[in-house]
Amino acid sequence: MYYGALLGIYWTVNLALGVIVIQLPSWAAIIAGFSNIMTIGVVFLTYWFTVQYRKKALNNSLGIFHGWQFGVMLFFYAALVSAIPQYIYLEFLAPDNLISQIYQQSAQVMKSIGTDPEVLKKAVEQMPTSPASMTIQNIFNCVFLGVLVSIPVALFAKRKPKKDANLVDVSN
Repeated sequence: MYYGALLGIYWTVNLALGVIVIQLPSWAAIIAGFSNIMTIGVVFLTYWFTVQYRKKALNNSLGIFHGWQFGVMLFFYAALVSAIPQYIYLEFLAPDNLISQIYQQSAQVMKSIGTDPEVLKKAVEQMPTSPASMTIQNIFNCVFLGVLVSIPVALFAKRKPKKDANLVDVSN
């Protein structure tokens, strides 16, 4: 849970950068670039947290499935930690038309890629409309992202336990 809290704080800083972009459009390119680097950095941070967990809690041995489980839980706890400031921002600090702007932009993107009008209509109807529902949707999105990101991270972070040199192999 400790590493999840750290990742949640990292995501909160990234959210704050997104808010700053809205408030300071003249700095948008620089801040958005840094925010994109932070977003890509989540994969590397997840790997580093997994390796630290392997070293400190598991005597430097980690199976693929265990590493995947750790990553999913890492993203779950990070999503819970970052949900609190996200909800506060959406409910109390965001401009009144922010949610409708997000939906309009999403609909425009879907329309520009040639989405069927019926599918577009259903997608717009199913979009969350309140800060609470957007926050809950973000938690689910983060956990799903954790499911996907944790697969390659677990593959790279795995390590078999070392065999004890004092034990004799009697399987022959």
